[in-house]
Amino acid sequence: MVAEWLVKHDILFTFQEKLYGGTTIAGGAIVDFVLPDRNIIIRIQSYWHETPEAIARDTLQKIRLEADGYTVIDIWEDEILDNIDYVMSEAVEGREIART
Repeated sequence: MVAEWLVKHDILFTFQEKLYGGTTIAGGAIVDFVLPDRNIIIRIQSYWHETPEAIARDTLQKIRLEADGYTVIDIWEDEILDNIDYVMSEAVEGREIART
């Protein structure tokens, strides 16, 4: 759904991009979407990201990415299903929706 929305709105992106060596290197990552001309990374979050291990990994990953100049936007799957136009319009401008 996110990829389709980005294509529909003519926004350049890469999908499942390996950064810092991907998952084969300690501290590496595979991020869901990179908007290279905006320096934004969009990570799609689901219940898999609610475990203590995932929270720690995601937090460290976000710190590293932001230190390298990226704006990291986390979007939860239920937010996408509820209102993809609003969520994505905010995300591509570098604004994250507050999780309630």
